[in-house]
Amino acid sequence: MVTPGPAGFQIQPSKLEPSKAAKDRLSKKKKNEESKSQKYDPGTPVTKRFRIEPVRVQDPIGTDVEVVNAEDLAKFPKITRGSVKKRSYWLTLDQVHTFLSDKVVERDKSMLARKVVIILTFVNGLKFNLVRSLNMDDLTLGDDGIVIVNAGKTKIQLDKDCSEIVRRYFDAIYEDTESWTGPLLRIAKYGRFSDIRMGKNTGFAVGSEIAKHLNLEHANSYGIYAPGTEGGESSSKAKR
Repeated sequence: MVTPGPAGFQIQPSKLEPSKAAKDRLSKKKKNEESKSQKYDPGTPVTKRFRIEPVRVQDPIGTDVEVVNAEDLAKFPKITRGSVKKRSYWLTLDQVHTFLSDKVVERDKSMLARKVVIILTFVNGLKFNLVRSLNMDDLTLGDDGIVIVNAGKTKIQLDKDCSEIVRRYFDAIYEDTESWTGPLLRIAKYGRFSDIRMGKNTGFAVGSEIAKHLNLEHANSYGIYAPGTEGGESSSKAKR
């Protein structure tokens, strides 16, 4: 069972780095790429790609196009996060544990990133805006491979299972970007992690994505916090 990690302990951990296995895989990948480039035959025909720039043409019909200026745009109502209906359903600890225990979903790196979000918000009670501001070097390694998250003045020690997930996520970013610095929460494009920090809308939608994966009803209404926390409703009112 997943349990929240303790905070406020005194420890002198080392910075989290990619595992030896991740470094070996990246090294092997680079060697394979170098080997392919050396086998390239300069006599082989190469298909050249040309970029075609769009050309503006005058509308033959002469249709009038209305131009909206900044003053007109200011008249339109702005949609802010406060205007969006709040999440009214909360995942249970068992549901989160089921999701985190499913290693098959990690083939989709976006789902692996969602695991990290739910570990830090639901399991350990951190606010998403704080989690989103974290960088890779805010993670340190304690005894027995336990990951410690240095979130401002708060230090969170993850349990063994959550630590393993975060370390797999850390390794995946390293293998895709060849770096272990930069934002902690990333988005994945075309099956690879990028250097782009995860957006707020993507992060707050993680609860809904997990609910969809678990085939829960009203999936779009699920949040990322646990019942009884500042981000979630009291457990007696939570809908499941």
